[in-house]
Amino acid sequence: MNPLESFTAIDFETMTAERSSACAIGLVKVISGQIMQKVEIRVISEPELASILTGCE
Repeated sequence: MNPLESFTAIDFETMTAERSSACAIGLVKVISGQIMQKVEIRVISEPELASILTGCE
């Protein structure tokens, strides 16, 4: 088996050029050249989380 046929790709999305502005992370698991699993995780910022928890903007 070619080691390049099996891997996990990571996509780190940000809202701005700052690394601290993460908004989403995507993962794709490839085994033997076939996509086996996809995962998308939304990252909630502290201000957004506070708004959700308190109901205030």
